[in-house]
Amino acid sequence: MQRFDRTSIIMLAVVLVSLVSAMVFASRAATFVGCSPELVRIGVAPFWRSRLERRDIVDVATAQVDVYADYGGWDIKGSARSPRGRLFSTGGRAAVWIVMRVGRKYLLTFREPAVPVRVRVALLGND
Repeated sequence: MQRFDRTSIIMLAVVLVSLVSAMVFASRAATFVGCSPELVRIGVAPFWRSRLERRDIVDVATAQVDVYADYGGWDIKGSARSPRGRLFSTGGRAAVWIVMRVGRKYLLTFREPAVPVRVRVALLGND
């Protein structure tokens, strides 16, 4: 029977804790939109968030997207200044596009189809 030294056991424990932590964070990740009268906070909790000036939003539209075909999978990808915009996705096909006055674009996907409609109504105030 082979015996492992203390360093090997510690490294194994560190790797296992890291993997479990990553799985817990990934399972808890969610795309979110938070609104106040002046700011809109968007992102993927608990990892990344952006703040947008509400007065600079010029368009909000809902869509159905395939993030695997268009972006190569779910995650935070792209640049807000690129033609495809920045993707905030934790899965799902239901999406909302947010377009800013300076041309920046943000695409947020959600697992529940009703969420993009609620986001559009919250930001624009209409159906």
